[in-house]
Amino acid sequence: MKLNLGCGGEHKKGYLNVDAFNKTIADREMEATNLLFDDCSLDEILMSQVIEHLGIARSIYSLSECFRILKNKGKLIIETPDLRKSFKIYLNGEREDRKYILPWIYGVDMPGMQHRFCFPDDLLEEELKKIGFNEIKKKYIQFDKYEPILKIECKKITDNPFNQFMTKFRRELISKKILDLDEQIDALEIEEIVDFLKEKIVKFYKEKNKDSLKFVLSEGIVRSPKITIVFFQQLLKEGLINKEMCEKYLKLISDLDDKNFLKHLLEHLMSKEGFIGETGKLFEETYDYGKSLIDKIVINNKIEEVNLNRLLKVKKADKIIDIDVLSEKLIMLKSNQIFQKGIKAFNQNNYKKAIAFFQEAYLLNRDQILTFWNLARLYRISKDKKRSYLYYQNAIRLFDYINFEKNDLIKKLLEEEMMNLSERTFNKPINSLRENYEK
Repeated sequence: MKLNLGCGGEHKKGYLNVDAFNKTIADREMEATNLLFDDCSLDEILMSQVIEHLGIARSIYSLSECFRILKNKGKLIIETPDLRKSFKIYLNGEREDRKYILPWIYGVDMPGMQHRFCFPDDLLEEELKKIGFNEIKKKYIQFDKYEPILKIECKKITDNPFNQFMTKFRRELISKKILDLDEQIDALEIEEIVDFLKEKIVKFYKEKNKDSLKFVLSEGIVRSPKITIVFFQQLLKEGLINKEMCEKYLKLISDLDDKNFLKHLLEHLMSKEGFIGETGKLFEETYDYGKSLIDKIVINNKIEEVNLNRLLKVKKADKIIDIDVLSEKLIMLKSNQIFQKGIKAFNQNNYKKAIAFFQEAYLLNRDQILTFWNLARLYRISKDKKRSYLYYQNAIRLFDYINFEKNDLIKKLLEEEMMNLSERTFNKPINSLRENYEK
């Protein structure tokens, strides 16, 4: 059984030809991230000019699916644009060379023909190894001057049973709609959690140390109860963990999720004072706080009777943003979205609403100089000089922690604006540092 995955307009004899876009040539219509075959059922998969169309997150999950359905020692063959050689042609070539190589790098603006992410050879090899592929061989082919090709051949070697397990775990995350591959940043953050869980569960089985399993539990819950539930459900389904223990853990994780565990952690994070310029430290403190709560519940791998309502009461649950993953990167993106709402309200002269948005953005991200700067201006407009001065000072403090472009110039502008509190009114928001130093 051989599969030509993403066959496009090329039907290959001896292969089952599948594609998600070109249905006229394909034998079957199929998504590369949802391969409708049993585990360990195929001998070979060919992916010729496919992964560059998927994007980085979809590529990882497509390669994971390939690993799942291949037999032991089954072969995966990938052909994709040779990114290094393509860029060399662009950088060293004449105008005509640049014109003809660009479609090879970026694709063509037609359904299914755009290139979303071209892998350099080292990054693709790294992802293949992480999923579990071995005997990776790379070739560099150039039949056409403007179409340099990277060809990789590798094999599935089932020396680590958890490689197969993780492919089914990833599949479950998509099936249960915990993961949306169209949300690429979210998907990559979730993949980091997947990598962490694999590393720790492998360590648990190697060392036979129950404390390692508790670490998987506590760290997983703090990062994402929903993902951790699916992980333990899959462990139970595969018979890789004691059933009684696993069912108790699953009940605990579900109870914590129902009691808004992540909202409680986020409220804790937002209630902490200080940490100006030290958002990373604030997140570390919040992770440690979350794990300390789990330690109060799970003692010597036994679940203690604890009043979760009292332990995890969220005082302002309706005002805390909904999150499924406690991730510094994702929460900073949320902060930026709220910041932009503040800019809009400021532009519309709705100063009270703007202050509320900027305050929320600041509590989520203590490293954003523009949040403090806008709050300083808004409190100046509100004739609250004391608070205005405080936020100018907070903005200036960030220079002790973060190296901004045009550092000295921006700091000077801030100090000058702060010292002229009574002489000028700044009644518009500042959305970019560049707009100041370019004037």
